[in-house]
Amino acid sequence: MRIFLVHPNYHSGGAEIAGNWPPAWVTYISGALKSAGFLDIRFIDAMTDHITDDALQFILRAEQPDAVLCTAITPAIYNAQETMALVKKIHPNAVTLLGGIHGTFMYGQVLNEAPEIDYIMRGEGEEIVVCVVKAIVEGTLETTRDEIRGIAFRRDGQPFATTPHPPIQELDSLTPDWAILDWSKYIYIPLNCRVAVPNFARGCPFTCPFTCPFTCSFCSQWKFCRQYRTRDPKKFVELCEELVQRDLGIHWGINTRVTDILRDEELLPLYRKAGLVHRSLRTEAAAQLELDRINKEIKVEQSIGGLENETPETLEETYAMAQDWKPDLVNWNCYTPWPFSDLFQDLGDKVEVRDYAKCNFVTPIIQPDVMTRDEVLAGVLKNYRRFSFKKATGGYLWDKDPYRRTADYLIAHSIPRLARLLMRALPARLALRTLLAGIMRHPWTFAGTATVHVAHSSGAPLRLVLTHCPMGRALHEPVPSCHFYAGTLEQLLHRLVSPMARVHEVACEATGAAGCEFALAVR
Repeated sequence: MRIFLVHPNYHSGGAEIAGNWPPAWVTYISGALKSAGFLDIRFIDAMTDHITDDALQFILRAEQPDAVLCTAITPAIYNAQETMALVKKIHPNAVTLLGGIHGTFMYGQVLNEAPEIDYIMRGEGEEIVVCVVKAIVEGTLETTRDEIRGIAFRRDGQPFATTPHPPIQELDSLTPDWAILDWSKYIYIPLNCRVAVPNFARGCPFTCPFTCPFTCSFCSQWKFCRQYRTRDPKKFVELCEELVQRDLGIHWGINTRVTDILRDEELLPLYRKAGLVHRSLRTEAAAQLELDRINKEIKVEQSIGGLENETPETLEETYAMAQDWKPDLVNWNCYTPWPFSDLFQDLGDKVEVRDYAKCNFVTPIIQPDVMTRDEVLAGVLKNYRRFSFKKATGGYLWDKDPYRRTADYLIAHSIPRLARLLMRALPARLALRTLLAGIMRHPWTFAGTATVHVAHSSGAPLRLVLTHCPMGRALHEPVPSCHFYAGTLEQLLHRLVSPMARVHEVACEATGAAGCEFALAVR
């Protein structure tokens, strides 16, 4: 039984600013299948590897999968459907299965619109997928599928869903297959290190040891998981203690809530010693009026933008709050209630954008009462620009924490001491070429998921060009907007090439250009 797992090639920016995050679903599905004896499994990460449809067709033609599994959150559903269409075009007899939150709730629409999808796994997939694959192997899927809990398919041409599968109660019984991932691809850009996102609870969208048991109206993952469950907290603490003792150099991150940080205040030093380098705090609003709207069970101090009661004043309050918190990175997400969430139904016609690909937490889809959607986006981008500029100039310049000083961290930890001494001794133009050669050899260090090359023309400054830039591709602006990269690069030049160096972004994917180009002037 040859099984393919495919992560669709969907990008919207947002969290990708910090790097490539490992797709945890793959490890859990693969682990469940391998524990059941199905070992012939291949994973294709079309998102991280930027695999185009043409390239994916080439891969599929070279293989003979019996079953292909794909996942989809709401904004990625079109990409997932296109992927399955390719599979059916090349291997019409392969069984195609879709998992993830969108198919779980929108299975009727998906099955009606996407004939290339044979089955949808609804809810947590580890036990469901084993039942489906066993039936495929035994040749009984067509006759026994009504009895398999947690799937949807077409029966007599109409979408049909079986009885839901119960939530998995013993999370400690799960056996994720971490080895299926190529960990060299999943890099946390601020520290240029590999990063994992451990799953210690279920019941909200955050696959982390601090998981949320609440029922916020914009969120749908609590419906997906249905029940809040955790792994044994003692085992997590024991794991941290072992990581400290063995000193394996493993780094990991968490998405969490402010209340959980306060709850575990005494344990935070242990987590840090164990390799915790990234804490993403969900701060949904600066104004209490927004918290009340989304049923958030924390008072004040929360931040996303773009609900119907957004105003220029609340956007400004959000920016002020970000300055007060002094975070290393900020994502100003736009409220994006997915079509099966309570908030989506409550807002009705105020949700003006019904293109699921735009339900990405980057594009405003709700019409506010006193602003236009374009004004909301402009306000969010203004906050990004101000924050990034301050971090790239004043903020990082005076902050003594190397984890907050991107340029200094790169110099201290990613550029060998001999290379630093050499560049500082060389003439500026030669030092610049030496630095650029290093960036070209190790593009992840500076550009994360972007592709990097150097362009030059007679009489003009050298230009560093980023394509698929995590920041630029997520924005739509009339002027270049990748201030974070420009500021960080200029600091690198000041420290290693010339204090008179200047960096100016002359083209940006945010404006529709093919790449983000940074002119490098030294003297």
